[in-house]
Amino acid sequence: MLFSGRAYLRKSEHLGIKMDHFNQNLTVIPFGFVEGLNWWVFGKSDKQRRYLWTWKDDETPVFCFVRHLLIYVYICGIQGGFLFPTQDELYNPPADGIFKTEYTYSAYLKRLKYVFHNKLNRSSIRVGSHTGRKFAHLFGTFGGASATQNQKAAGHKDLRQSARYTEDAEGLLELYKLQHDTSGRHQVSKYRPIECKGPENAELVNERSEKYQSTLYKLAETYVEKQLGVKKDNPRSKDVKYLLEKALAEHTHPPNDLNDFLDEFGAVGDNEDKKRQAEVHTIII
Repeated sequence: MLFSGRAYLRKSEHLGIKMDHFNQNLTVIPFGFVEGLNWWVFGKSDKQRRYLWTWKDDETPVFCFVRHLLIYVYICGIQGGFLFPTQDELYNPPADGIFKTEYTYSAYLKRLKYVFHNKLNRSSIRVGSHTGRKFAHLFGTFGGASATQNQKAAGHKDLRQSARYTEDAEGLLELYKLQHDTSGRHQVSKYRPIECKGPENAELVNERSEKYQSTLYKLAETYVEKQLGVKKDNPRSKDVKYLLEKALAEHTHPPNDLNDFLDEFGAVGDNEDKKRQAEVHTIII
């Protein structure tokens, strides 16, 4: 649901996604910790692949797809094949980590209805194949996305198509503003564009990430074991609740000592390195 809701995906686009759809060479990881992931999809109205970003969300980590995904991949040991296999295969995972079954729409819809109706007590909500994309338009609007930005993110040909998904999101946003609610209950992160029209240009801009880029499973290992500090021999290393609690409390931030940071993630020495340090320091500030 988070994948569909943060990347404006149709059910066929996210349920059938495979590990091969992940673009390793476009991972945004300039200083050793993941800031964004890139995927390609081929929707029903697409004439060629669409490349999309999913960004790490430190503003509202509970809705951060990247955090949830890395923990999910780590716990399930998914190294190839379908990203969302059937529950039967998840409970009986292949030794090589290559999952061969696809989570069906009927199983997904059943689970989604259960969550909305039984866990969230929202039995009046109609849940269906477009729920994820409607969720995306709502989040986008509350996060400051314009109608055109929502349209482009969803891959719609015109604003009229996009308006079917946005529905009354703009009105709800105005209503929310008038409540002067300080609880943060309806807070979402600022909208960030997800379209990647030119992968080649993106690779050039993202060249600092190259030394840290790896497979999605390796990124998941690094995130859990290094960034969250949960080693494999920890008896709670596969405890979903425990890992999520640590992930929701984690924010990408500079260490107390900049030199320690540079020692860990980059060499210190010649003029080029000093220039890089200055750039890093500017980014941190």
